[in-house]
Amino acid sequence: MERLGSSIAADRPVALLYMGIENLKTISESSSAEGVDQLLRQVGQRLQGNSRPGDTVARLSANEFLLLLDNTTSDGAVGIADALLRLLSEPECCIGITVYPEHGDSARELVNRAAIARKDAAFIPGRLQIYQDGRDLAHQRQICLIRDLRKAPQNGELMLHYQPKLDIRQSYVRQAEALLRWTHPRFGNVSPAEFIVLAERTGSINLLTNWVIEEAMRQLAEWRQRGLVLQVSVNISADDLLGDDLAGYVMKLLKQYGVPAEQLVFEITESAVMSEPEKALIVLHRLRDCGISLSVDDFGTGYSSLAHLKRLPVQELKIDQSFVRNLDETSEDAVIVRSTIEMSHNLGLKVVAEGVEYQHSLDLLRRWHCDTAQGYLISRPLTAAAFEAWITTFQTSPSLMVN
Repeated sequence: MERLGSSIAADRPVALLYMGIENLKTISESSSAEGVDQLLRQVGQRLQGNSRPGDTVARLSANEFLLLLDNTTSDGAVGIADALLRLLSEPECCIGITVYPEHGDSARELVNRAAIARKDAAFIPGRLQIYQDGRDLAHQRQICLIRDLRKAPQNGELMLHYQPKLDIRQSYVRQAEALLRWTHPRFGNVSPAEFIVLAERTGSINLLTNWVIEEAMRQLAEWRQRGLVLQVSVNISADDLLGDDLAGYVMKLLKQYGVPAEQLVFEITESAVMSEPEKALIVLHRLRDCGISLSVDDFGTGYSSLAHLKRLPVQELKIDQSFVRNLDETSEDAVIVRSTIEMSHNLGLKVVAEGVEYQHSLDLLRRWHCDTAQGYLISRPLTAAAFEAWITTFQTSPSLMVN
């Protein structure tokens, strides 16, 4: 910090590279403490050995290093950072960059903004990011969301919305997907695309999933008392699948709420299964033995091979909405969707097409014998009360709801 302050006082261009080792936790789990220490020393030595005369290398924490590049512009800093990332292909690193005077006029400001850029770098292919104006506010929002996410269930800020799933052949609805919604007291409705990623990054995803499973069961039990029997699907992440006793937790709730296991479907992604396939298989078989149905979600966006499905105890496959949303008979998507339906049926799997927004898409899916459709053509996600009203209307006049 002293050398950085001196460069700023002399009004010389100076760049900061804030480097973090992203996979240190994984390395620690598979290596001894001595092995990890040796690796970190090697990283520091490589940085020192490949720095220029006058540059400064400092270790900030177990997995973070700071490089001060004197008399360096943005372009020069990017070139040096890129070379370092190629040099340090293992462990997995990412680098955030700030430059004086473009990104701040104090040492503290430059370091803090370089740290923000480093966190952003973890989510882009090149793992290298120059600080962007306005990220301070975005970072403050992110910190606030991360802090409040763990308290959201007990504070009553979470809610489930239910999106109907149409049985295409018989034109009735007896299924829905439970989708989590969060109303933050300060920021209002937070997109699931934002808070689910934060939950996965910070280890809060299990907390959210447990809440979703229990709330879905509570709602199923309430509907059963009123004569409405539905099958509800819940999304399960890799952390959920590979975490503590998921099957045991679910069995306890099934008994507590008196809900038959057949009313639950767990949706899992291909990537969640393939992250640790052997362990995932054990958990999936336990869930299936409980009577819970299993569905592969977002098919076509991960490993994209039906061959992987032969080993999995799944009953259903969901074709990702990116193939369905703009479906027409002459598109490449049509070839993919049609062949996926045919091959899935040959494997004994039912098929759900998500992202159905147009009548002509539904007509094609019906012609190709797809089992189930989900999307805004049928209905947007609804609160429990709105869903109950919607399905009552649908049962009396289905032709008015879906042509």
